[in-house]
Amino acid sequence: MRYKKEIFTLTLIVFCFINMANAQISIREIKAIYKSKIDGRIISEKEFQTFKGTHIFHKIVKGEKGRRDTIYITPPKVNIVNVKKTQFKSQIGKKASTFSAMDIYGNQVSYSKLKGKVIVINFWFVACPPCILEMPGLNKLVASYEGRKDIAFIGFALDSETNLGRFLSHTDFDYQIIPNSKKIARQFKVPGYPSNIIIDKKGVIQYLNVGIEEETIDKSIDNLKNTIDKLIK
Repeated sequence: MRYKKEIFTLTLIVFCFINMANAQISIREIKAIYKSKIDGRIISEKEFQTFKGTHIFHKIVKGEKGRRDTIYITPPKVNIVNVKKTQFKSQIGKKASTFSAMDIYGNQVSYSKLKGKVIVINFWFVACPPCILEMPGLNKLVASYEGRKDIAFIGFALDSETNLGRFLSHTDFDYQIIPNSKKIARQFKVPGYPSNIIIDKKGVIQYLNVGIEEETIDKSIDNLKNTIDKLIK
């Protein structure tokens, strides 16, 4: 019986190392050959089996003579981008974060002074091609509400005032531009760039969008305009 068990174990070891040579190995492929460790904790054979399909193979540590090898397993990596997008989107229907900053011309821009207005926000930076790609559409959006005192268009940029000055000398962007806005971007849980936010007259976030694709720029601008139109009725 012991002899058969050793043969079975040897077969599984060979199977394991063949797979290691070819691809990343999941728990399902490795099976429970040996006891394994998660975060330094020895787990039982039975518990090991419960991780099939949910954890991934990390590495095998060869045991000393007469001792069993150890399989280390780890949970799959969390998709941080998706997590951040979910956190960003979760702000819809909630009160917006307050902010206070100076624009590139030295004018004070604060959340308290904008109360009672629809606030349209764009988060961007000068080295962001998609940000630049949507600017003509955003400029048309601003122009379509010319003369309206109940709408504010704010562009929170990550860049310094100097870099923004260079950029805006050859590229038009008709939002009120705020430099050095990393802190404010963190407040709004911005996961990527460009990101657009619309806050209603009561200070509640009604629209959020992150990222664009060239073929959907017009659709993105339309979504912004449709939301603004609903909020200013």
